[in-house]
Amino acid sequence: MSNDERAQEPEDLTRLFVERANAGDPAGIAALYEEQAVMAYPPGSQTVARRHPCV
Repeated sequence: MSNDERAQEPEDLTRLFVERANAGDPAGIAALYEEQAVMAYPPGSQTVARRHPCV
């Protein structure tokens, strides 16, 4: 899967995330986020920066 497609509208992010997750593409998911992004999901946990053990 190409990681080149970027979200143009906020609604695009969900679609791109789901497409890449369904494709088993953790690098593609990570590419959707800024280098220092903070994701608080599930509630009570945080992932900081664009890192994934599979990337």
